[in-house]
Amino acid sequence: MLLGWHVMCHLVALLKMLSVQRVNKHDQLL
Repeated sequence: MLLGWHVMCHLVALLKMLSVQRVNKHDQLL
């Protein structure tokens, strides 16, 4: 149970990082 929670938090962090990178790339294109 605890491991699942840790994995979920890690996935959320990865998604946030990817979304930020995507926004940065979009800003660079503009």
